[in-house]
Amino acid sequence: MSRHHSSPDLGPSSSPIAATDPTVYSPEVLRGHFAALGLGNAPVASSSTAVASNVVPHPTVVPVTTINGIRYTRLYPHQYPSGLFSNELDRNRRSFMSRFLKVTTLRYGALPAGADQDMEIGLIVQVMKSYVAFLKCSLYYWNGVYLRFDATDHTCEAKQILEAVAECQVEYVDSYDFARAKSMDTMAIDEFEGQIKLTVAVEPSSPQVTAPPFLVSNIGWLNSAVSALLSSFGTIAVSVHIGTDSMHFTYRIEFKSVDAANRAVASLNLDPASDGVWRWSTIEVAHWTGERAPNSPHRHHPHFDDKGLCTEFIRQESHMPRSVKNSNQHESHNRVRRERIEDGTDVRTTIMLRNIPNKLDWMSLVALLNKVCFGTFDFVYLRIDFRSCNNVGYAFVNFSDVSGMIAMLDQIEGQGWTGFKSSKCAEISYATIQGHEALVQKFRNSSVMQEAPFCRPHIFHTYEEAISKPGLSVRATGDLAHFPNPNNAMKFERSMANARIMGLFPPNGATNIAIHRGFVSDFDRGSPRDVQHIANMRQQVGPVVTTSNLNEHQRRACEEWYASQFGISQHGRVPFTHIPVILVQQFMALAGYGSAPVAPIGSQRRHH
Repeated sequence: MSRHHSSPDLGPSSSPIAATDPTVYSPEVLRGHFAALGLGNAPVASSSTAVASNVVPHPTVVPVTTINGIRYTRLYPHQYPSGLFSNELDRNRRSFMSRFLKVTTLRYGALPAGADQDMEIGLIVQVMKSYVAFLKCSLYYWNGVYLRFDATDHTCEAKQILEAVAECQVEYVDSYDFARAKSMDTMAIDEFEGQIKLTVAVEPSSPQVTAPPFLVSNIGWLNSAVSALLSSFGTIAVSVHIGTDSMHFTYRIEFKSVDAANRAVASLNLDPASDGVWRWSTIEVAHWTGERAPNSPHRHHPHFDDKGLCTEFIRQESHMPRSVKNSNQHESHNRVRRERIEDGTDVRTTIMLRNIPNKLDWMSLVALLNKVCFGTFDFVYLRIDFRSCNNVGYAFVNFSDVSGMIAMLDQIEGQGWTGFKSSKCAEISYATIQGHEALVQKFRNSSVMQEAPFCRPHIFHTYEEAISKPGLSVRATGDLAHFPNPNNAMKFERSMANARIMGLFPPNGATNIAIHRGFVSDFDRGSPRDVQHIANMRQQVGPVVTTSNLNEHQRRACEEWYASQFGISQHGRVPFTHIPVILVQQFMALAGYGSAPVAPIGSQRRHH
């Protein structure tokens, strides 16, 4: 058994108290222990004295101190109790929680998950627009709605909201089940996401000053100082001092937020911290890796690759394509060329990242960017298909520092996507709209800002902004910034009106969502060219109408006609409000009712 999952009554394997009574040492062990601490040899009775006096020496008792729930023998921590970290929680207990939710039923159990994709997604998305708990959340559908959250406290709050407001039954699922639902390679799962390893070195603040010995009583101060530093990134769920090596102290910390852990690793590697009369400094920070917990689902379930094939615990050779560098962009004007960036002849800052796996969410994309070019980007927009809630394969990223763009060329362009079912390599080109201000101005007045948070663009604090802007600190680098509110009422209203025509905001369920959401425009949403383009497309399927003036007899007749022509759904006859308007018009013409009861959209929406 790993020493990180041993009995809480025993110390770590490197401790002199391992596999012994924690308060009793043999003289030989104590002698080596004191020498290791630089305190000389332990006061042990000599053998000649023991023989001469014929007295057996009493075993030396070493005091055990408890600090923050962890027992210490001198500066050495004992093993912490199992179950403190999220990956050690038992999946079968009622107290289990995670960063993943699955909606099992809707309407108080009347509608099982997987029965109606449009209805399920629509209901959950509507709730996501109204509550802060969903700001850092992504939605995925596979025989039901799955939600992935950045923070555990938001997961718990969202579960309560969905059960109370949306009348859903929701359960926690672990990362293994979520990866299986997304058809991801389960071997690519980071079971320890949100957890970091931090090592700090303690030394006197000045070589000229004689400092008192660093005692176990100083551990509490060091624990508080480390927690205060890390709290600047986000709320800490668990912080445990797990080991001491000379004057190097190692901590295992879990944040409630995965993004906070990612930023902590990147920021402290970029700017190590130091403090105190006893000066301490961070010398190593990394994401936590280690042996899986005994109750980890990854120990007891077979692994599946990104093709859904069982690997029987043995990782198959990756099918990820070899690196291919811009094979089709050699003469493209929008190709990103490293040499032109370095010599200053190309000053464009916004790129388009293409060939993104459709099941990659925006939080995973930001985590990848933080790993490659932390603190250099200030805008990210992963475009989402509103119907399927998957991305459409490309994203826009703006850089405030071109070193980040060069890092993207070196580490992302031409590379495959680990863990995802995609044979494509990432490609990078320049975007049409350039610059942070232009991007913000475009989207602040767009209807997309009224969609669920995971569909919106996001802006971030850069390193230069964090160190220079009043009210921020260097530890705010990479954190989400507030997206500006609309400043052009006419443009915003035009975008919203166009969104209603497109079916993003259907008037009381009377629009044909399946057709309208299938429209794809090559122009910016809400622009004059886009409006004309959509109008031309809509002429192919008929005028936009609402059916609020139809009486009940006509509606029931329409339902019967639709059932005879197209059949019924798995829940029975399709309600009138779910029948496409074009088919309602067809029924009215066939039945001889004429078009009088059907009024154009706009004449009735004023009354809602």
